[in-house]
Amino acid sequence: MDGATILFYLFAAMAVGSAVLVVTSDHAIRCAMYLVVTFFNLAALYILLDAHFLGAAQILIYAGAITVLILFVIMLLDITSLGSFAASRNDAARAIGLVATATLLLILAPKIIGMGNVGFAAEIPADFGSAKELGVLLYKRYLLAFEMVAVLLLAAVVAAVAIAHKEEEA
Repeated sequence: MDGATILFYLFAAMAVGSAVLVVTSDHAIRCAMYLVVTFFNLAALYILLDAHFLGAAQILIYAGAITVLILFVIMLLDITSLGSFAASRNDAARAIGLVATATLLLILAPKIIGMGNVGFAAEIPADFGSAKELGVLLYKRYLLAFEMVAVLLLAAVVAAVAIAHKEEEA
């Protein structure tokens, strides 16, 4: 195994571990911080897979903007502890979760182990997934779709401002 493979497994294990902590922690802020760790580990996995743009987007959008939104909601609703949610977790639910996980692993493990070395069906171009190639595709081949999405987002922002402005007048 080379260094990239070891790093891949390390980041994957940390992503799974922090994702488990997201759903098992009793404190809302800690859950959000574990989610940030999960997002950064996923970004590292994207970068290791030579999807640099996706890695950067993962950090900017999810680890940045979405996490700020989640923390804002937690603070706005004054959720400090998930005690009421944690109390609803009982032994039967945990047993069902463990059985479902074990069943999934028993079904998938032989198939994954039996795959061996799986190659790509077609040769991937050298510039595939690069930010430059993505920009060329967005502004040349898919320009109409890109502009339509931009207009749709602009309409959503204008509608949100109009709704907020009407609430201020009332």
